[in-house]
Amino acid sequence: MNKNEPSTPSGTQDRAGPARDFAAFSELELERRRNSDQEFDTQLFQEAVALVTGKIAGFGGAGQGGDDDDHQ
Repeated sequence: MNKNEPSTPSGTQDRAGPARDFAAFSELELERRRNSDQEFDTQLFQEAVALVTGKIAGFGGAGQGGDDDDHQ
């Protein structure tokens, strides 16, 4: 990977739907934060993005009897 390219959390390239959209947004946000003058923890950001995209991707199967389905 090129040192100047924004890195993305592993696995986000294979996501679909909302998880893919969030990953794309996160790439832009990561670049914006890197270019700002404020301190920024890139690793923590990437971990958070990976967590959220995993949760979003998991919502796709929630309506099929999963424990995450709390809509009754």
